[in-house]
Amino acid sequence: MHVFLGFTIGEWGNFITIATVCAGLFTWIIRVALVNPLQNSIQELTSQIRDLKMDSKEEHEHFTESLNDHEQRLNDHQTRITVIEKEIEEKK
Repeated sequence: MHVFLGFTIGEWGNFITIATVCAGLFTWIIRVALVNPLQNSIQELTSQIRDLKMDSKEEHEHFTESLNDHEQRLNDHQTRITVIEKEIEEKK
């Protein structure tokens, strides 16, 4: 029989098999306990950020429309004030 570091080739095969099974089990537990919940949280966060971006875009468009409306009204008031000032100047 071949012996390496005091163990036979069969025993080394058993050690490697046991280590492989333990590593696979450890990897599966880590995936189930940590990776999958993190992936779900990341997907949910991504969805919320996408929704927030869409809401922000809609709100920005609303504010732009409101700003344009106010600007038009301000211009109309300025025009009216100018007309009134001219009328007052003409009456003097």
